Amino acid sequence: MSKTYSLLCALGLCLLLVGVAAAQTPYVATFTLTDGTDSVQLRAGTAAGATYCLGAADSALGENELPPQGPSDVFDCRWTDLDGFSCKGQGVANDYRPLGVGNYPTEV
Repeated sequence: MSKTYSLLCALGLCLLLVGVAAAQTPYVATFTLTDGTDSVQLRAGTAAGATYCLGAADSALGENELPPQGPSDVFDCRWTDLDGFSCKGQGVANDYRPLGVGNYPTEV
């Protein structure tokens, strides 16, 4: 996967979370990433009851751990942790954060 995809998505999520945290209203942004052949949709945003780590409240929002990544020649995009806590397991396609909470480091 290209560094460009990671940079664009990380930048988009940063802008999204900074702007939304001030508004205190739920918000979801959808990112469609492609390698020219296949595409993947990732969602990020805020929601009441969401947590940083995976849990029952997050599952109700559609935030579930993805299976391990496939072979390196298969296009794969997912939100993962950068802080070493591995609260997102193998990664997620939907990443929701609590309302009013600041930005977290994230990588696609």
